[in-house]
Amino acid sequence: MQNIDSLKRKRVVYRSPAPIYHDTDMSRRPNVLLIMADQLRHDWIGCNGGGHVDTPAIDTLAGRGVRYTQATCTAPICAPSRISLAAGLLPHRLGALDNHAWLPLSRPTLYQRMRDHGYRVAGIGKLDLAKPDGFNGRDGRRPITYSWGFTDPHEVEGKLHAGRGNPPNGPYTTWLAERGLLESFVDDYAKRAVLRDPAASARPSVLPPDAFADRYIGH
Repeated sequence: MQNIDSLKRKRVVYRSPAPIYHDTDMSRRPNVLLIMADQLRHDWIGCNGGGHVDTPAIDTLAGRGVRYTQATCTAPICAPSRISLAAGLLPHRLGALDNHAWLPLSRPTLYQRMRDHGYRVAGIGKLDLAKPDGFNGRDGRRPITYSWGFTDPHEVEGKLHAGRGNPPNGPYTTWLAERGLLESFVDDYAKRAVLRDPAASARPSVLPPDAFADRYIGH
């Protein structure tokens, strides 16, 4: 049990669905930035010897920190890898064997631990902890994201989910709709799906470059 002095140093702010503990001495704690990218090979990064793609931002981060050259993902596909990292367990122990998996609410997560130790835990972009559910909420704040431990979520639908987003199924498609771009984007994705040939469907997007999902940073 915590002693009285430790309890006095903390205050509890209640925000659905779980209390968030804020330590008054947060100034001494480091900020933590966790970047998860799909299909990013280690040898495509400049600091790892990849010279055919410029990666200045990642190279700068690596130069200021530590590179783990023997680390590997726990799964070769998106959702199981993300779910495994969140729960700290191998995918098969979570029943996460394909992209139809969910992160069980019964499992403690890394994000909950950070929240309970005073961190504001933001989730920006594609989380894919409940990939079968294609609806991310208009503003990216599905109630379940708070249960996983996020305090400031802005969950954005991935490109495939966005391509089926008419009506909008998340903040990115909502933003496209506001710009009058959603209908043409969804129609283009539907035409690519009919081809079922990656080579034939590899053509420029109908969106202007500043409206690509990769460029979307929230609004």
